[in-house]
Amino acid sequence: MNNMTNYKDLYQRFKNSGLPINYTWEEISEAIKTTFKAREISKKDFFILDSTITKRHLQKVFIIDNLEVLSNLFNIAEKSNHEMEKRESELDSEDLSLYTEHELPSVNMWKDIREGKQLNIILYKKIFGKNKFSYTLQGECRRVLLELDVLTGTRKVDNEDEDFQTFLDNLDELGRI
Repeated sequence: MNNMTNYKDLYQRFKNSGLPINYTWEEISEAIKTTFKAREISKKDFFILDSTITKRHLQKVFIIDNLEVLSNLFNIAEKSNHEMEKRESELDSEDLSLYTEHELPSVNMWKDIREGKQLNIILYKKIFGKNKFSYTLQGECRRVLLELDVLTGTRKVDNEDEDFQTFLDNLDELGRI
């Protein structure tokens, strides 16, 4: 089966699924909260944890820190990377006294992200561009990336469009179509 035939098949499966090509803010937020048991935190609280994040057009911040959920989300390679990070942290523990009281929450957050104990999802509203929404994922998790790509949607339904093909591939990999 050639590539275009494959996308025609994926597109037909997508049409039959009844899934939308775009989601609203409310639908995206609800999906993140329910699918990942994520909790939303205020932008102000998040800026304390990560002052380097782009503030322009930032809309919402979610934290996934339920260890059971995270364990089910990570693939084997990601879990292996997290275990390696944990071993390195144990062998070469960081001297936390080098940090100010203000810096410690951020240091601990990044340690938790490296060790697979936390993922952060930052949602932005796009003013221009192909999609209405964009995101930043802090941490490594293919499953969450695929879900976010699907939730942020696509604007063009065209089997020859690379973005739409990626959208279909993501739905297929997630088992949605």
